[in-house]
Amino acid sequence: MPAAGWTSRGVLPLEAVTTGVDADDARSARSWNLVELRPDRVAVTSWDGTSLRSIDVAPGLHLVTHEGPDHLDVPRVHRWRPAFLDVPSPIGPLDGATAASWEPWLRTLRSTTTVPADADEAIVRIDDHDGLRLASLSVTALSLGPDGAVLRNARLAEPGHLPEELVWE
Repeated sequence: MPAAGWTSRGVLPLEAVTTGVDADDARSARSWNLVELRPDRVAVTSWDGTSLRSIDVAPGLHLVTHEGPDHLDVPRVHRWRPAFLDVPSPIGPLDGATAASWEPWLRTLRSTTTVPADADEAIVRIDDHDGLRLASLSVTALSLGPDGAVLRNARLAEPGHLPEELVWE
């Protein structure tokens, strides 16, 4: 732990859009990944406790975990990325006329709950780490296209458990 204590990771999105992420702030925070959306690029900036790095991601589907985007050595990415790649990308909002385009993606997400929430392959997770119980608290859906971005969040009523129906905010 840094001598002055940990810096909240909550400041990172604000820094990213105003001044850019400061490497000194990164060193005083626990590890993190930040997906940055800009008109000319999409990047994942990461701090792993040792180094700060930024990786541009190409158009397409990406699974971002503690290791960054698309690390096939992470069991849940290795197991589920092919399933997500097999379904069409959703288009438009999660409500109204385009909501149905999200159903194959959501059905695939639901299928990931066939493994226990504490399994290495689980997407919606419950982990015990350093004496703490860490659990998925929400699902975020993001679709980017030429017409803009669609970003929705659904909070999970029971941490680490995906309900049949999600309530999108």
